[in-house]
Amino acid sequence: MIFMDMMEAQEYNMIKLTELVEPKPLEFPDGFKPAKVVPEGGAMCANCAKWNKETQLCEGKYYIKWNGDGKIPTEPTKYVCIWWVPQKQISND
Repeated sequence: MIFMDMMEAQEYNMIKLTELVEPKPLEFPDGFKPAKVVPEGGAMCANCAKWNKETQLCEGKYYIKWNGDGKIPTEPTKYVCIWWVPQKQISND
């Protein structure tokens, strides 16, 4: 096994393990909103696999990271985010 100090590691273009595993901050273009109010009937929190009907909170890790918690600002039938996923997988058969 080869051991090297940080100076040697930098010389060989090696990076710190923390740079690989630490999550990067969510970044969006100016003016882009990853969640919004929508008309009822399409994709919405109420039919998302990440929506917890009992607690009335989103359990999606990216929504929580962006918003700070799982709360949504309106009814779950009138709100959706870009991380929406269907509750059930639709078969193509």
